[in-house]
Amino acid sequence: MNSIWNGGSNKNGKSCGSQIFILICTAFPFWLPLMLFCGYQLAGWTNGTDFAPLYERSWGIELSSEWEESCRKKSDTGFQGDGVWYSVYENVSESSIAGMHIPFIKGKNESVIEEFQFVAESAGIGDEDQPDFTKEFIWAKLSEEYGDYLIFLFFPEEERLFLAQAFF
Repeated sequence: MNSIWNGGSNKNGKSCGSQIFILICTAFPFWLPLMLFCGYQLAGWTNGTDFAPLYERSWGIELSSEWEESCRKKSDTGFQGDGVWYSVYENVSESSIAGMHIPFIKGKNESVIEEFQFVAESAGIGDEDQPDFTKEFIWAKLSEEYGDYLIFLFFPEEERLFLAQAFF
C-alpha cells in the first residue's frame, strides 16, 4: 500500500506534488480572471465603479436612482488608505434633496468651499466639472470624528448635485 507517508507517490510512481502543480497551472487561466473580477466588484478599485453605493454604504445615505452621474473621479489611495472621491449628479430635484433627510444650509461657508476645492484639486477635476460658487446653492457636510468628510453642494438652477469626499 502506497501512501503519502511513503514518499508521496501514487500508484504509477509519480509524485503527488507534481500532479497538484499541473492541476494548478491548468486551472490558472480560469481562476485568476474570476478572482480579479470579484476583487474589482467588492472593492471598487477603478473609476468604472458607480460611487452611489459606496456613498450609501459609507455614510448611510440614499441617493436617488433617477439622478444621472455626469462626472466621477477618485484619487489614488495613499499608503494609509487616504484619498478623495468626487461626483457630479444631473437632474436632481429639490424634492429628491429633501428626501435625503440631510440638513442642507443656505448661504456660503468659506471653509466648506475650501475643503470642497481641496477634494476637486486632489482628484484632478477640470473647470467644466466644478461648481460655480457665484451662483446660489445649498450645502451640507457629513463628517466623522477621525476626520473623514462628505460635502454636498446642490445648485437648484442647474439641477446639479456635487459630492466631495475626503477620507484619511
